[in-house]
Amino acid sequence: MHLLSALLAIASTAFLTFTSAAPADPSLEPRRRDDVQGVEVSFLQSDHVDWRELKNKGKKFGYVLATAGEDYKSPYFETQYSGCRDASLICGAYHAAVPSKRSGDDQAKYFVKNGGDWSKGDNKHLPGGLAIGYNPDDCYGLEPSELVKWIRDFSKKYHQLTGRYPVIGTSYKWWKTCTKNDSSFKSKNALWLIGSDDVPGGWDHWSFLEYTAPDTKTPGYVKWYNSASKLRDFAKGS
Repeated sequence: MHLLSALLAIASTAFLTFTSAAPADPSLEPRRRDDVQGVEVSFLQSDHVDWRELKNKGKKFGYVLATAGEDYKSPYFETQYSGCRDASLICGAYHAAVPSKRSGDDQAKYFVKNGGDWSKGDNKHLPGGLAIGYNPDDCYGLEPSELVKWIRDFSKKYHQLTGRYPVIGTSYKWWKTCTKNDSSFKSKNALWLIGSDDVPGGWDHWSFLEYTAPDTKTPGYVKWYNSASKLRDFAKGS
């Protein structure tokens, strides 16, 4: 896929896998009427996102890729995020981590400067997300202790700049393998789980669960673990 080839120069294989190969699992699809559903979009969908249609199909929120690594900003971020807002969804931005390039502190600052900030006091902006790791065979060439420090540095800097801790997006197997199932983030960072509802790292539950894989025309489908009112409270920071 040419989009993936183009991004190889700016992001790691783990990020590409995260955004393009999370397995669909029908058993995880929302079944209850009160399931709060949303989407995750990135450069993969380019301008093929019909936010009004997603709204009409009951989607309540969207997370949009803003940045990756140290110097990449999605060329579709502004359009995608504006579309999300114009459709009256609750919207958030996320950053694709590349820990092998620059510090967590530096990447958090780059993210906030390029779309990842959070609007204090309203219930329409979700806190930023940190997408880190899907494939447990790719730990970015770092040791578990180095990865944990990198994530902690990113989280602390994001909190310092915005007043919120980022949502951590990862997979069960990657977190178990690459951080040795570190449990130090469970009290401050919400969990965005990819492809499986097995919960790593001592978290009591996932907050967001991405249960289908995105492709060039279709976003990844995500569900929120609680009610719509609780999602608004989470966006507001209350």
